[in-house]
Amino acid sequence: MSDRPLHEREHYVAQSYLRGFGLPSSQIWCFDKTSGRSFRTSTVNVAQEKGFFEMYDPQGQRETLEGLMARLDQEWKATIDAVIAAPYIGTVNAYRPALAQFCAVQLMRSPSFRDLLHRILLRHGQEHDRNSNVITATHALFLLKEAKHVADLLQGLEWALFYNPTSVPFWTSDNPIVLSARDPAVVKSPIVDLGLSSKGIRIHIPVQAMGPGLALCLSSPDNPLPASWQSLLVVDQVWQLNYQQIHTARRLVFSPSDNFDPARRYLATRSLSHEQWSIIPGW
Repeated sequence: MSDRPLHEREHYVAQSYLRGFGLPSSQIWCFDKTSGRSFRTSTVNVAQEKGFFEMYDPQGQRETLEGLMARLDQEWKATIDAVIAAPYIGTVNAYRPALAQFCAVQLMRSPSFRDLLHRILLRHGQEHDRNSNVITATHALFLLKEAKHVADLLQGLEWALFYNPTSVPFWTSDNPIVLSARDPAVVKSPIVDLGLSSKGIRIHIPVQAMGPGLALCLSSPDNPLPASWQSLLVVDQVWQLNYQQIHTARRLVFSPSDNFDPARRYLATRSLSHEQWSIIPGW
């Protein structure tokens, strides 16, 4: 049970993570892919909803996962600080269990994941409002029970650390874990194991925008990284990963810079959904 104030804003992307893509003042540049508008605000104000994990037990007592999420976010900060201090694959491997836990929780705590659960329940004849207590409780229960299983699946993939030496920062988004696959059948049917056991799956998560820019890439053994995708990335590869963030963002893309013209040009040639869990075409 929680005694936190009712309807307190609850973040579904860790603030400690978002600060790695903002300015020293904890301000961050945001690009709204639904409107093409960009603006600057505090990391406190983005990737959050009031009472996102607020629910009530049968006795009417209020519960929330916000305290647990806050503790996990602090653990993430300590882990990623260690990787930033020594940005090598050996460091990543040493902290792989903690990194996998963060990725699993982040993957499953998002509104896009809640939308997925909502659609699954609808398919089974359980008609509830997406913001109902039933859906929120189902989301929380799934997160608490399955995060370790998902983290174990992630640990079994092949891990790589990308280093961005260019002047183009890595972007992230309000749905920062990118899943991609080369097999069109997998792209269309990502339900089983969230797609993590699918043939040719690849997962990308930017870790820090600049100084240095870092990103993790997890690949299934049957889809090893091409020879051109090794530790040091070139500008075109950085943009390719940034465009993936636009593709999977629910609404907002984040950067320490207001240079979102490439995002506007990218969207001008595509029609992207911001409401569905998706596995995008891979590379």
